[in-house]
Amino acid sequence: MNQPISAISPRKSVPRNTPMALTEALVARTMRAVEDAGLTPGMVHMTDADYARIRDEVLAGAPAGPLKL
Repeated sequence: MNQPISAISPRKSVPRNTPMALTEALVARTMRAVEDAGLTPGMVHMTDADYARIRDEVLAGAPAGPLKL
């Protein structure tokens, strides 16, 4: 099974007489409202001090030179 899927079951595209168009009706079909559930009960959010502490720990353990992200 080292062949790409297209080699196993080739599909030929049907030529179109007109170009495809992204219409407002098609875009409207993709929209889905998702209600914000709010904060997770019991979740403790990180503070700026927490982020600074973790940043300092990462930098302290990094090798000398520029930090590659």
